[in-house]
Amino acid sequence: MGGKNYYTWTQPTIGKEKGVTGSQVNENIESVPQEGTAVAVIHSHGAYDSDFNTESFSIADMDITDRYHFLPIFLASPGGKLSLYTGKKNGKRSDAIPICDCLPYDPESRHKYQEEKIYWENLGPGAKEEDLWPVIFLYQPKDTRKSTSHLSPLEINRQKAQEMKRAMDNGKMRPDQPIKSYNSYYEEK
Repeated sequence: MGGKNYYTWTQPTIGKEKGVTGSQVNENIESVPQEGTAVAVIHSHGAYDSDFNTESFSIADMDITDRYHFLPIFLASPGGKLSLYTGKKNGKRSDAIPICDCLPYDPESRHKYQEEKIYWENLGPGAKEEDLWPVIFLYQPKDTRKSTSHLSPLEINRQKAQEMKRAMDNGKMRPDQPIKSYNSYYEEK
């Protein structure tokens, strides 16, 4: 649109206790408007469960990329980690790529991160913190105190993105203004 790529997402699919069905995934990906292109899938593993490895991509998760939709897939884990799986390389499943240890986590998780970290080396040349805003925006603040002195830079920027979204929703900001937030995040071509 106007020489820019805009990113947004479809309505989230809510699964049952242990996941979503293949038809739910298909319906969600097929709900991308005709003028749009699906570029990735993101999902979470919900709450920590000691009976499952909730920090890693399941076989079914990887199959979405390797066998069905051939789209990269992100995982937001109960431990607060964001990872990416890009598909098989030379016929073998590749390792998950860590993106950040920066999301809210389940306090019950034995795998929650100890320190916020962004793996810049895995984000590509020229990546900026703002590139994570679409994901960070999805989550509620870790702390609701009025002062921001206790907040990490990621949380402060997430709150700024929320403020911009509210301004757009209230007509105080035009959707075509060059901002990076929830539903008008873009990247220059």
